[in-house]
Amino acid sequence: MPRALLSVSCKDGIVEFARELIKLGFSIISSGGTAAVLRAAGVPVTDLSDVIGPPLFGHRWATLASEVYQPILSRNLPEDDALLARLGLECTDLVCVDLYPFEDKAADPKLTEEEKREFIDVGGPTLLRAAAKGPRIVISSPEQRGEVLVWLAAGKPDEAKFTRKLASRARYEALKHDLAVLKYFGDGEYDGTVGRKVLDFKYGENPSQKGALYEDESATRTDTHASGLLRAVKDARHRLGYVGATDVGRLLTTMTHIGAVCRVNAVPAPCIVVVVKHGNPCGAVIRDNAKAALDAVVSCNEQAVFGGSLMTNFAIGAAEAETLRKRRVRDRHSGAESLLMIDVVIAPSFSEEALAVLKPKTPGSTKWNAVPFTALAGPLDDPTADALDYVRRLDYIRGGFLAQTNYTNVLTFVDPTLEFVGGGLPPFEVRRDLALAWAVCATSNSNTTTIARDGMLLGNGCGRMDRVGSCHLAITDAGDAGHRLEESVAVTDGFFPKDDGPSALFQAGVTTILAPSGSKEDNAIRSFCRNQGIRLILAPNGRCFAQHHA
Repeated sequence: MPRALLSVSCKDGIVEFARELIKLGFSIISSGGTAAVLRAAGVPVTDLSDVIGPPLFGHRWATLASEVYQPILSRNLPEDDALLARLGLECTDLVCVDLYPFEDKAADPKLTEEEKREFIDVGGPTLLRAAAKGPRIVISSPEQRGEVLVWLAAGKPDEAKFTRKLASRARYEALKHDLAVLKYFGDGEYDGTVGRKVLDFKYGENPSQKGALYEDESATRTDTHASGLLRAVKDARHRLGYVGATDVGRLLTTMTHIGAVCRVNAVPAPCIVVVVKHGNPCGAVIRDNAKAALDAVVSCNEQAVFGGSLMTNFAIGAAEAETLRKRRVRDRHSGAESLLMIDVVIAPSFSEEALAVLKPKTPGSTKWNAVPFTALAGPLDDPTADALDYVRRLDYIRGGFLAQTNYTNVLTFVDPTLEFVGGGLPPFEVRRDLALAWAVCATSNSNTTTIARDGMLLGNGCGRMDRVGSCHLAITDAGDAGHRLEESVAVTDGFFPKDDGPSALFQAGVTTILAPSGSKEDNAIRSFCRNQGIRLILAPNGRCFAQHHA
């Protein structure tokens, strides 16, 4: 008779699982807490303590005995079977173990460090690793139980492949637990991440590269926006590519920064739309109604928005979908008009009518890919919500990686460290435009200068190596899109080393500038702006908001 060892932290469904195993011919052996649950439900079970003795040292020693591991690690050889018989032991064919929820407990401020230490699992990871090496049928997550029962009932087809997959997951669960413990108790000396594959892309950034998406479950277990982002990429009507997935990630970053800066500055933002293309925002608007927002975001830069990825913080119905599908854009060089085309449309939800409108007219087309993202519903409209990403950022460099806390500084106009040159707190409309420009600038690749007016992005000069170059690029970007810049605002993500940047912006029509301080020429910048009547807002250098890499 095959034997199953059950020792689980999550008891939900374990009684039903054990009963199904018994129907399939298994006998059950189980550790204390799990055995008690099974026994109370009337499931025949052998308590592990009957084999190895009672738990010791405050239940720290419960499964760490040779009588547990010999039946798991024995090989499928006659001499090993004979040795087990001489020892009075039976082979263990299936191991079902899930681990203590250390990450949840480590984040609990009510627990002391010693109390958290008790949630470091020793026996569980050891059992998983032993069963994976066995090899045995090893179940390391509750979600696998049903799949294993179906496989067993079907006669264990493709056994080697199936058990290899189970073993890999078991090693992953053990590693994930150990990494969480290491990071918590390691005092910053050790860092890293482990991911679980969500999907393979057709190729990576280029056709010569391979690409895949992995989930960091330490992030997605508590962050609904993180889990929603991955689910959106995975469940897209047409599979996104590698670059498309990076654009979706940047969309969420920009959207949540707009939501955050509007929230802390009491700027109403009922309808936000953002468009990203090749890693940087090229359209962003704040409007009072959905149709106006969708129409305006295309007008930010018709040529750049064409073929981009679009995200809203409001539901898409038939009227909103029609606004996008019927929108015509003009090529700035040839003057020819064509219907707008968008790669991906992400919104909290889509009506059935909207999905029908957005459905590509050409069979097999991957354009107008409608992707529901329910995590966007609510938090951006909730004045108490904070949807920013607080997970540590890791960036690969050859031979290692860089780690830093995330981009969570948010501009607030009541910050006492802000310096208002040439006037006090600007009027509401200017604050709204500065908030929008700041969020776009802060989520674009540095050096960046961003120009906005009337709740609308006009020009985004990003990725330049010099500050004045980013100013000229933003001005050119806006001009090419047909925008006049009178009474507009500009935000730049680093200090001005000279007054050439403010001068270029002033000549283009910009009347309000927000920039970090810290330049040796700060006094010259102040004097220039005063003399020209420019409202200048300086943030201390410690409040910089540049992102130098995607």
